[in-house]
This record gives sequence, C-alpha cells and structure tokens, in this order.
Amino acid sequence: MDLKTFIDKIYYFDDNKVIKSDKGRCLIIGGSYKYIGAPILASDFALLSGVGYTSISLPSDIYLSSIALINKQCIREILSNNNHDDFNIIDVDIFNKYDSILFGNGVLVNDTNKNFLHSLIKDYMHNLIIDASGLEILSKDLKILLDKNLKNKILLTPHIKELTRLLNCQIISKDPKDYLKLTIQFVKTYHVNVLIKSYYSILVSQDGKYYISTYNGISILGHASSGDMLSGFLSGLITNKNLDYLDTIFYGDELFHFAALNLQIDTNKGILDSKELIKYIKLFIKNNHN
Repeated sequence: MDLKTFIDKIYYFDDNKVIKSDKGRCLIIGGSYKYIGAPILASDFALLSGVGYTSISLPSDIYLSSIALINKQCIREILSNNNHDDFNIIDVDIFNKYDSILFGNGVLVNDTNKNFLHSLIKDYMHNLIIDASGLEILSKDLKILLDKNLKNKILLTPHIKELTRLLNCQIISKDPKDYLKLTIQFVKTYHVNVLIKSYYSILVSQDGKYYISTYNGISILGHASSGDMLSGFLSGLITNKNLDYLDTIFYGDELFHFAALNLQIDTNKGILDSKELIKYIKLFIKNNHN
C-alpha cells in the first residue's frame, strides 16, 4: 500500500452507499481543570478522520465551561461523577459500543484515573489509544498492562520524554532509533503497540516489527498540542475495519505530518494553528485522491 491508496480506502470517495455505521465510532476521554482544551482538540481531529460517529467525555467539573468549544457533531458521553474531575464510571457496555477509545489527553494523574484506565485495559475489547497524561499514569504502574484484554489492541503514543518514563531508561537522545531495542523488549512483554514520536516516528508492533516514517523534521509540530491532534486523528482512523491496523496507524501518521509540512512551507510560520492544520489535511486528502 502507499499513502494515496490509503486515502482512497479511508475516505470512500467513490462509494455513495456508505452510511455512518460503516465508518465506526470513537470516544475521546480526557480533560481536567488544568487542561480543558486537550480532549476537545483531539475530538476535532477525530472528526476530521472520516469516522462515522464521535463522542467526547469530559469531567463534570469542566463540562459547562467547555460546552461552547465542543464541536456540535460530538456526542456527550457521561463517565464521571457530578462536580468531580476524575473518571470512575466503569461500564463495559458503554466502552464496547465504541470501535476505538482515546484516553489520557489532559486527565489528572491520580489513583481514580489509574483505576479507570485499568478497567479500560482489562474490559474493553477493541482499539485503545493511550496518550499524554494517560502514559504518565501507565508509567507509574505498568503491571496494569498485564491484565490486558486478549481481544483488544492497545497503541501507546509517547514522545521521547514519555517513552523514557515507560522504559525506565536513562538514554538522552532525540533519535527514536536509539530507543528501539528497549521498545521492542517492552512491546513483547506487555503486548502493546508503540508509536515513538520525535522529529520522525517509528511504529513498533507488539510482535517487535517496526516501521520508520518517511518524513524527517517538521518544526511547526514542536508544540504540546500537536500530540493531542495526532492521537485524536488516529483514534478516528482506526475505527475502519476494512484496513490493516498497523497500516492505518503508519499511514495516518504520515498523512498528518505531510499535511503539516505543507502548512509549514506555505505559511512560513513557527506557530501551529489547529484550524489551519485541519484545512491543510483536507487539502492534502483532496490533492492525493487517485
């Protein structure tokens, strides 16, 4: 497969009989009083992926202050207590109606959210992405990965600093290849997939195979919010049941980065604007449709 073939398969350009259930459902779980915008940004990019149905769950503490920012296409899912900034409603039926779940963008690092993540890992049966603060929670107690549901697929999306915490290593390098040996040991131990993010990326599958990105250095993405955008985009893409899981992650990452590169070249700006990037991803998809 190449990137153009991937775009055609994801976006169904020539099929006028597609309905929303064909494109899957994803759920974004995140946010706290510290980081209100992270899951909202992720949900904007999940919608951009072409997924059929996108839901977002925010803690009750921030919901009213955030409602004006949430895309009207998103459906609200209740997973937290009233007036509480943690997630703690463990309902397997809610989880498993979604083809993908993204957890961690902006959540607080505490025991309540750790228990919630543990339940997701143990009871959820589809595609789980753990990002941002979710990775910090995980790095404090990797044993919860040993309870992984055999039916689910887990993707971790760490940048280099988050990766060093997960691997408990002292390597000081920006080059993902320098972490490859330890990451391969990690994925085989915990049966997860890892997308190592730096100035280029390496996708390491749970069987130890790895795939190196073809882009190399996009400075406009050197902002904290870019990770929320990418993980949201991937969470929507992996709902597609007609494509190989690893292909979807690899080419989704490529699409995101090449669109960002075009934005960087055209605007010559050092500041990342999410609305501009959404526009450029749409333009990249249009220009690369066979």
